[in-house]
Amino acid sequence: MEIGIDIWQGAIPQNDIVEIQRITKGRLAMVGGVDGPKIDVENITEEEIRQEVRRAIDTYCPGGRFFPGIANGICFREWNNQIYMDELYAYGEAWAKQHPIA
Repeated sequence: MEIGIDIWQGAIPQNDIVEIQRITKGRLAMVGGVDGPKIDVENITEEEIRQEVRRAIDTYCPGGRFFPGIANGICFREWNNQIYMDELYAYGEAWAKQHPIA
């Protein structure tokens, strides 16, 4: 932030996003947090994909200035991506309505 960076695009769960939010006191916007490699695999259930999206939203959005997503933007498997995008929009919208920005 001291060098002028105001958004981190491509944050992954392994980056300890919660700690980064604490250190930066919410001043650094971040995009990512959904574990793409975890959900873009064969033989994963719809519920497992939806759980990962909800985990990212519930874990990182309370820290503020966080935009959930997969670091590279999409799942490469079409079926997985449809579920991921559906949950991202549906759950994300519901979460935002329950937690409006003051």
